[in-house]
Amino acid sequence: MEKKRIYKSLVLPALAVLLVAGFLIWTPPGGSPATAEATEAPVTAPPEPEEDPAAAEQERLAEEERLAAEKAAAYREAEALLAAGDEQGAWKAFTALGDYADSQARADAVYESATAPERLALAEVGDSVWYGALEQNGSRADGPEWIEWLVLAREQDRILVISRYAIASQPFSVSNSATDWEHSDARAFLNRQFLNLAFSEEEQLRIPTVTVSADPNPLFDTDPGADTQDKLFLLSVVEADRYFDSDEARECLPTASSVAHGVYESVAYTLDGKPTCFWWLRQPGRNMKTAACIDDNGAIHASGYLNDEIEVGLRPVMWIDLS
Repeated sequence: MEKKRIYKSLVLPALAVLLVAGFLIWTPPGGSPATAEATEAPVTAPPEPEEDPAAAEQERLAEEERLAAEKAAAYREAEALLAAGDEQGAWKAFTALGDYADSQARADAVYESATAPERLALAEVGDSVWYGALEQNGSRADGPEWIEWLVLAREQDRILVISRYAIASQPFSVSNSATDWEHSDARAFLNRQFLNLAFSEEEQLRIPTVTVSADPNPLFDTDPGADTQDKLFLLSVVEADRYFDSDEARECLPTASSVAHGVYESVAYTLDGKPTCFWWLRQPGRNMKTAACIDDNGAIHASGYLNDEIEVGLRPVMWIDLS
């Protein structure tokens, strides 16, 4: 009897310890996640391979060689454009190359040649000339485009020009106030923002300040205001009739940039397969809150439209000094 008691006192506690230890070690399916996680071995990230300095240098040199080959090819393309007579294309291509070789010097030389006084002096009435640069194609990524001008008149040492395209969107009067040319927002815009944006300081010196006459509207008794002194201006009703011999000649296309800023594209009239636009003249129309303009079909619209219209484009006019 005593032996049985001793046996039970020794064996039963030992069995209990073994059962508890087995429970802790074995986790049944669907058992405690914490217990399962506690038994998982830690995951160690593999060591990163050491960088091979020689291979890295070789890769860098290969990239430099690739870029140099691309620039050399672009430079040859710029030269090809120039040889083919595409001066503006060559200028943009050389300019895009930045400080590669003599690209910037070549770009400057191309532009100076295209806009030189002796080059402009060869232009006859009706010809096109280049002068100044402005964003026109709607994409700033490739830089500004040269401004194309039509020669309206010639004098001994200067030419009168108008932009071929409606290159800006600007109300005649932003507030639709009773306005003449002298006090118009269009005049302020052309002789401040546009002048400084489109022309270098050197180019501005060749744009003389001239007297712009306050011509009355031939069909309406509105006050034209006073004469002004301007570098840039708009045509009057009379001048639009004098310098263009037909409605067709007055038809005008807007630039992509001016359309993006609000200039209206005609749904009825086209020029060279593209929609035409309206463009401002410099006189009040049927009343002082309107301004005369050219319609999308090239007709002179002396009665005009409300002068705060943003859908009417601007065709700047200026003299260029050739002396």
